[in-house]
Amino acid sequence: MKSFLIIALSMFLFSSNSIAQVAGGSEQKLFDLFVMGRYEDCLSKAQSIAENDKHKSESEPLLWISMCFNKFVGDEEMEVFYPSCAKDALKYGVKFKKKDDKIKSKD
Repeated sequence: MKSFLIIALSMFLFSSNSIAQVAGGSEQKLFDLFVMGRYEDCLSKAQSIAENDKHKSESEPLLWISMCFNKFVGDEEMEVFYPSCAKDALKYGVKFKKKDDKIKSKD
């Protein structure tokens, strides 16, 4: 039952990436890296932004981290370097959603 729930949530997260965009996103560099297919570069840049105290309250870097991990799922070469990429994609997707909802409720 637990594995079914994880699989169902993962499928929802992966299918909703195209609609889970930050309106008025401020990180154009992350967008450019992702579109060019440089997912590892995008991931490292997004992680450094998310860890930065200046941008800690933003939700957008978490979305990019989740989307990059999502691109690694199913890619055998990347799954060697990121063995828990599906779990991490889901984890950061949930973090993004919580933080984004919190930001929207303040506005």
